Amino acid sequence: MNERLEEAIRLCREGRSVIKLSPRTKIPPEGFALRTYMYERRATEKELTQWWEENPALNVGVATGKISGL
Repeated sequence: MNERLEEAIRLCREGRSVIKLSPRTKIPPEGFALRTYMYERRATEKELTQWWEENPALNVGVATGKISGL
């Protein structure tokens, strides 16, 4: 399994709201529903797996604030 995906799943299991980031950046890909994962709900493990299957080079981000308990 991809190391970044493993980390994303670990963070998800800890109750963090994981967001995908474009490869080698701290910026979400164009069209990504950032607001949803920052304020409304956390991504599921199924969603995370799908994201990294589509693009294994994605970086991992975590939304801070109430949604992640940070």
